[in-house]
Formats: sequence, C-alpha cells, structure tokens
Amino acid sequence: MDGTLGQGGMAVVHLAYDTELHRPVAVKVLAEHGLDDGSFQARFVREARSAARLSHPNIVQVFDIGEDAGRPFIVMEYVEGETLADVLRRERRLAPDRVAEIARGCCAALACAHAAGLVHRDIKPQNLLVTPEAAVKIADFGIAHALDQTRLTLTGSIVGTARYLAPEQAEGRGVTTAADVYALGVVMYELLTGRPPHPGDSLPELIAAKRAGTVTPPRRLRREIPAELDAAVLACLELAPEDRPTAAVLALRLAAGPTAVLTGDPAPAQTTVRAGASRRTFRARRRRRGRAAAAVAVLAVAAVLALLAVSLGGGSSPRPHPVRTPSGPTPAEHAHNLAHWIRGHTG
Repeated sequence: MDGTLGQGGMAVVHLAYDTELHRPVAVKVLAEHGLDDGSFQARFVREARSAARLSHPNIVQVFDIGEDAGRPFIVMEYVEGETLADVLRRERRLAPDRVAEIARGCCAALACAHAAGLVHRDIKPQNLLVTPEAAVKIADFGIAHALDQTRLTLTGSIVGTARYLAPEQAEGRGVTTAADVYALGVVMYELLTGRPPHPGDSLPELIAAKRAGTVTPPRRLRREIPAELDAAVLACLELAPEDRPTAAVLALRLAAGPTAVLTGDPAPAQTTVRAGASRRTFRARRRRRGRAAAAVAVLAVAAVLALLAVSLGGGSSPRPHPVRTPSGPTPAEHAHNLAHWIRGHTG
C-alpha cells in the first residue's frame, strides 16, 4: 500500500499499485463492524460484479474484488483529484453553470447504471470525484447497494448521509432509481445555496422535514440561479418517487435551452389554460394565419400590377402623362389604392 486516500465509517481507501498492469489503483477495504450478517458477503460480491460491468466515463471503474483476513475489499480505478465534498468545503457554493455541468455528468452516469438495473443508493458529495479537468465521476456503485440494509442498522453512520436519502429510503421502504435522482437534487441544492434543503441534525428530524415536503426554492436564496435550473432541482426533490424525473429526462432538462439554464436568463412564463381555451386559441391562430396568407397573396398581385404599370409607362420614347378617362384610375393608381387597403385591413 502506498498510503491512505480517505476513511469513513464503513471503509478505508488505500492507494496501491497494480504490478501486473503497472498502474495506480484505489483499494477500498470495508470495516469489520456491522458486517456480521452472513448474507452480506454474497450480496457484496453480487453487487460488485454488477458494478464491474458498468463502463462509463462518469463512473469509477471496478477492477476486482476480494477478501483479506475476513474483510472484503474492492479494487477500483484511481481518480486523481478531490471529492465534491472537498470542493464544497473550500468554495461553500458553486456557480450555477458549473452545478448544471456537474449534474449533467452525474445524470449520464446514473442513466447508464439505471439502464443496467443498478441503483447507487448513496449519492452524496463524498462519493462524487472531481478530476483536475473538472470532470465528475461517481464512485461506489455496487458497494452502496450491498451496504444499504447494513448501514441502516448503524445509527452512527447513517446520520452523516441521511440528508441525501430519499424519504422512502430513509423510512426503509422500497428503493427505486428515483432515490438516486432525489439524492442528486439534494446535492445540486447544496452546491447552489451552500446549505441543505431540509433542516435537522438527526434521522427522525430529517425524515419529518422531508415528509412535510416544503423546500425553499434555491432561486429565492440566490437570485442569479436560472429559473429552469431552479425548477429542475425542485422536481428532483418531489416527495413521491413517481413525480421525480428520471436521470435521462433530467439530463435533457439540464441540456436543453442553454440560454435559460446556463446564462441566468429567466425561463419563458408558463400559463395553465383549460383544454377548451387551448382549442379556441388554436382556431384563432389558424384564422390569423389564414388572413396573413391571403394578405401576402394580395400583396403579390399588387406588386405585379405595379410592375405592369411601370412597364406600360416606360419605353425608349418619352410619353405624356397618362390621361384620366371615364374608365377609372390607371393601373399604377389601382395598385397604390389596393396596397393602401391591404395595410388598413391586415395586422
């Protein structure tokens, strides 16, 4: 081992060197306490193997798993850089465009994992690694799922991560991919505002706050946050899992309309109308388009008449001014009058 990269309540991460492939690797050795469950080893191996099949630039690659003196370990890609938790401690909050970029990378990774049937279950700044090139990588796929039930029995380790747990997950109910989206919403909120969306220092307090479903919009705390980014964060924090967007849909929301999301321009106002009103609006627009098309056609006729008048009045030899006759105005005057009528009856 070349040194310790980090340590938490459930594991220690060491920097090591792979002598076969000649590359540095990160080795996460899981703690002994809390792992007495006889089914844990099988669950850990199963989930680690599933995670090893994931290949995505925003996911830390799993290379190998094993056991040392009864303690499971996992060999992972070594990512040079720091965790998002380190960035947050140093900068307190990040620029909205940077938060949107980080979230897009996380969404891409989560969409890949969710499509493969894997739920991370522990998305938080400590598990998001930031490279020197500012790319983000999600760590601990597989480990988080295997540890989920074990961690819920350890009151000392659950409090530090409880703020990122979806309400259904914190209450021990069924966990779906929507739990990862909720956790990402909490991370985005914290990166934008420098504070978590829900108050509370204990698991019961946090559960009660989340069940209340009241969240102060990030934009109310920081006006330069774009309206669309604000709405995306709040959508992730919906109480009901089915009301949250999928990771793939969230990625599209963050990528669509770069002017609205990244530069701070307010999003277009949205108006809710009845279905009947919508149909009437459509018919009115169709009538306006029909009048506009007719106006264009009449203008084209007027232009032809005007050109005809000019051609009739031209030539190599000078001609006297046209003489009015009882038959009516000249073609040029007729074209002028017609254009005047069109301007007065179209808008």
